[in-house]
Amino acid sequence: MKRILSLALICFVLAFSLAVPAFATEIDNYDSINLLDYFNPGMKYTDPGRNSVTLTFPGYLKYEYLDFVVQAPSGLSSVYQVYYGGEYELTVIPIGEHCYRIYGGIAYEGRSVEIIFVTPQSSESTQWLSFLSCFVYKAKLLRFDTEAYCEIASAEFNGTIHYIPTDEINHRIFSSTSDFQDTYFITYIWTDDWRKYDYIDFQLMYECFDITSVTAVMGSVNVPLVVSYIDGTNIDNNTFYVSMRMDVTGLDRGSADYPMIILMGRLNTGGTNSIDFANCSGYVKQAFFDPLFYYFYDLKNELRSWMNTYTNRIVDALNGNSTSGNEFKNDTSGLISDLGDITASMDSVVRPNFVGMDITAGIDISSASYLMSSFFNQVAGVPWISQIILLSGIMGLIAYILYGKE
Repeated sequence: MKRILSLALICFVLAFSLAVPAFATEIDNYDSINLLDYFNPGMKYTDPGRNSVTLTFPGYLKYEYLDFVVQAPSGLSSVYQVYYGGEYELTVIPIGEHCYRIYGGIAYEGRSVEIIFVTPQSSESTQWLSFLSCFVYKAKLLRFDTEAYCEIASAEFNGTIHYIPTDEINHRIFSSTSDFQDTYFITYIWTDDWRKYDYIDFQLMYECFDITSVTAVMGSVNVPLVVSYIDGTNIDNNTFYVSMRMDVTGLDRGSADYPMIILMGRLNTGGTNSIDFANCSGYVKQAFFDPLFYYFYDLKNELRSWMNTYTNRIVDALNGNSTSGNEFKNDTSGLISDLGDITASMDSVVRPNFVGMDITAGIDISSASYLMSSFFNQVAGVPWISQIILLSGIMGLIAYILYGKE
């Protein structure tokens, strides 16, 4: 019974320890994937000229844009993306300290893509290239120009701007009262085509005294709204360019009501004011791609294959049938024997005499410790190496549970 509980605990730890850590801010970002979360595309090359590296996606992916930063001490001449039998040059911008930003917008779909780096001749015998960031953008928001309205209500002026993208007259100029108490105004902003889109952007320019509040509602329901504008300085003839994005994804599209933005403020006392409807755009969000789904799908298949291979041997060993268990033991014994041969070969090497030598002379112990710890952190940070280390420990624990007393 103790062996069964131990093996169950091992399987539980194995299933969860192999998962890639994920953060909500990364998963919720539907527009891009950081490939460094799933594999390490770092590359070492020794020859100047054309050198390639393959970027592997976590699943079959359709992407439109690449954006990554690399460090190449020997420099970069140009970078190309290879697909469908052709090469397409990407834009390379030097950042500094041998760092380069590389990007390009190319439509492609698949599980991987080959990138070719062209490097100049260098005096260095070994040249290195490493990735500092590597983002692939799956799809962009589909943008559409759309008509919209802005109704203006004040003490001495009322009117409506019907924004039409192709119309040059999308503004109103008007005067206000000389009584400051009556200089308030309200604008109601909406589009009749809101049901078509997931997000709607509005940009308006206000020449007025101040803007006091901005909100979005649909009846009694608050609508998510992101607003960007500069607060007023309380000087006459202030100008505000207000950019707003309204999120209508969670609204009832079958409702007879419609969402609108309510913007309130103060007009210039006894002076000229203007409101200019600069733009209205609707955006359609494309299908969400969750790379974790494909990662865990592959992980499930790998675990199933592993369990199918070793479950029968473990069960037979627990039931008293040592045939399958002995096969597993013989496999591990062969590996141990090979390690013994390697150890014997190392023992045959003539060792230098260190008696009387100060091996720490000229060595900064703190720097050496830092370098060693950095090295092990880098090695352990590589996903497939850390998984091999973890699996080795788990297999050793299984062997001890089954055969430790023999």
